[in-house]
Amino acid sequence: MKVDKKAIEWAERNRWFGRDIKLTHQAFDFHNELVGEIKINPNTKKYYQLIDLLMRPFLLKKIPQFKDVKGKMVRYERKI
Repeated sequence: MKVDKKAIEWAERNRWFGRDIKLTHQAFDFHNELVGEIKINPNTKKYYQLIDLLMRPFLLKKIPQFKDVKGKMVRYERKI
């Protein structure tokens, strides 16, 4: 399975993805809702804008720090 270039770029900008298990699961929940129920194409700019918008309230609760999957404190850094 080939990973979309936009997915790689998004994950690089959102360093919490794959490191914070709760946030990662929330992002996958939103993905399933957008793709499965609303039928948004996940290979579009609109999809990533929606994911960012939906994740924002969850991220604001975690800034400036969050615990990664291993329990280590990591500073949240989002590249814009």
